[in-house]
Amino acid sequence: MKRKVLFFLSFLILVIFLEGCSLIENQGLDKDVSPKTETVTTNVMFRSITPSPPYTPISGVTILVIGTEGEVIEKLITNGQGEAQKSITIPIDKQFPIGDKYLNPRGTVTVIAFKEGYRETVLFEVGISDADSTQPVNMYLIVPGERNEPNVELGINHHLEISSLVDKYAKITK
Repeated sequence: MKRKVLFFLSFLILVIFLEGCSLIENQGLDKDVSPKTETVTTNVMFRSITPSPPYTPISGVTILVIGTEGEVIEKLITNGQGEAQKSITIPIDKQFPIGDKYLNPRGTVTVIAFKEGYRETVLFEVGISDADSTQPVNMYLIVPGERNEPNVELGINHHLEISSLVDKYAKITK
């Protein structure tokens, strides 16, 4: 009988101790830890220009910024200097390494630019991170009698972002 009582009391003390430890953990240590963000925000400037010297700015270009789910995030119009600027918040693109010691989290958007008399320009993989960026948008004049299809380009991406992307997936090939 004494053994059963001793076992029961030991078990009860252990449960109370462990419950107290979990309360301390949940109420103390986790309080100051900020939740991991799943979005990234940056100030992006789009600069519409002619694609060859003297790289003349083009005003009145409509720029659509499209998110990863296909939704239009922003509709911008370039000013007299061919520039349109906006702070953009988007989800983090998980194909890029998160927690890389050299890079901050980043996301990507697609941009489509429109202006009467010019071919549309589509920019894929425009990088958005917490550093401000400038993205040139080359606009080509429509040439009568030609196909005049939309111009397709890749957004400007930092070489370290590309290297970290390659390193992340290179492990799979080995």
